[in-house]
Amino acid sequence: MPMKAILTAVIALCAAVFAGLAQAQTPSGPFGVEAGASTLGLYAAPSFAPGDSTTIRLPIFFGGLEDEFDVDGTRLRGDLDVQAMGVVADYRLYRGLYLSTGLLFGGYAFDGHADTISTDSGDITGDFRFQMRQTRNVAPVLALGYRYAFFSGMTLRAEVGAKLVKHALKVDGISALSPADRADVEGEIARLNADLDDLPVVPFITLAVGVLF
Repeated sequence: MPMKAILTAVIALCAAVFAGLAQAQTPSGPFGVEAGASTLGLYAAPSFAPGDSTTIRLPIFFGGLEDEFDVDGTRLRGDLDVQAMGVVADYRLYRGLYLSTGLLFGGYAFDGHADTISTDSGDITGDFRFQMRQTRNVAPVLALGYRYAFFSGMTLRAEVGAKLVKHALKVDGISALSPADRADVEGEIARLNADLDDLPVVPFITLAVGVLF
């Protein structure tokens, strides 16, 4: 989804949150909107409770960071972007405590550049373009959280969870290297991808404020 469309959706949801906070009269309505922050990005979500024990949410995460990153001695300058949306179901366990499960579409994307790559044989210079993506665009999520409705329909949510997905790294610009340097760089890339493959989950924390109506 284009960033402009995500921003429009998030702004609309945030406006609904604040408008709802100003007008809410009861904390027991089946509909809700909320906004906050997560380690997955800025967060917003509409929700609907079809029953007393289940709530359906449509979370949206977005954000971006431009910075310099150190990856095992290789200095990368680039952009880390987050664009994701999904559907999750919250199953109430006790009072405000719930178990959440669902799917997220999209996620982290990194595009960067480096002039040198650090390998076991030393630093190798070149014009290297790095790209990191999820290995699949759809990922299951599982979380445990607590939502508290305390006055005039206002709610607070806190949850910890995990997104089950792996990431892979691709590097362009190695074809111009000598055979020996190319082998060293390819070995370093393979090692980094092996490290990424050992991380099959992305843990996250989300905090949000919302309103029921």
